Amino acid sequence: MVIKLNDECIARYQELNLNKKFSYIMYTLSEDNSEIVVDKTSENRNYEDFVHDLPSTECRWVVYDFQDRRAGADRNKIVFISWSPDAANMNKKMLYSSSKEALRRNFTSVSVDINAADLGDVSRETVSARFGF
Repeated sequence: MVIKLNDECIARYQELNLNKKFSYIMYTLSEDNSEIVVDKTSENRNYEDFVHDLPSTECRWVVYDFQDRRAGADRNKIVFISWSPDAANMNKKMLYSSSKEALRRNFTSVSVDINAADLGDVSRETVSARFGF
């Protein structure tokens, strides 16, 4: 089965990447598993709120415009997160894993890829460390 990428996925990514309109975009599979679609966008810059938005039993892909302030300087980088919690259905996890590249290859400004199975994998400290912030 070939998974298509809905046109809105790239349009929203450009709004995040070029215009900084969103802090993050969550992507999911359509109900019939035929295409990748936008699940949610957010302008909220509170990282902890984002972490709470991750579903506890469902997989998602996320593009996050990660910002950090250290040593008086603002830094930001784009992170791609493959969210596959332990409680997710194994068949769905496999489908998400095999479909990741259909989405990921379109995001050229991503600095770090993270495969996350629990909240520790996406904690602010963990992500910040991956960037070397």
